[in-house]
Amino acid sequence: MKSYKKHFKILGFCFLAGATLFACEEEDPWVDATVAPVLVNIIGAPFGYPIEKQPTVTYDSSAQELVFSARLLELDKTNILDNSKGIDSIPTPNVQIAINYEINKTIKKDTVKFQSKTFLFSADVLKAAGKLGDITSDASGLVTFKTTYKALGFQGNRIQRKGDLIKLTWTGTYKGFTFTRLSQASVTAK
Repeated sequence: MKSYKKHFKILGFCFLAGATLFACEEEDPWVDATVAPVLVNIIGAPFGYPIEKQPTVTYDSSAQELVFSARLLELDKTNILDNSKGIDSIPTPNVQIAINYEINKTIKKDTVKFQSKTFLFSADVLKAAGKLGDITSDASGLVTFKTTYKALGFQGNRIQRKGDLIKLTWTGTYKGFTFTRLSQASVTAK
């Protein structure tokens, strides 16, 4: 009988010590608890693209111009509990957005025949990054930036080919909160 009481006391002490050690709430240093003030909807990405992934917009390899667009919306949650109204998306005009890009491309030695032309590619690497520009959203919350493959560094041996990715970062500030949205542009064959 004394053995059971002794084991019960030890078990109780271990439970109390475990509860004390694991009951502390510790903030995650890698996650910012601030909710993004703006929804950045990437135009051209598939509808309903998961918010946790990078939306991808495809561009033809022969395109003369690349048009990167996004719509900035503020979510009005005042009617969140009324199922007949729900959450309303309100365009955010006059928000300045900085668009940055990054390209990491490895070119393999290759010979490609396309439309009766032969292209010879030598081994090379294209690493480019920079700021495309600053844009202000219009009255409907739309921001649009136009560029070309050549302006991004795709030329000569480094010409754009199917599978190339251009990573984009959309950054801005709204009502004192900074937000960032990632997306990417994918090159497809004609």
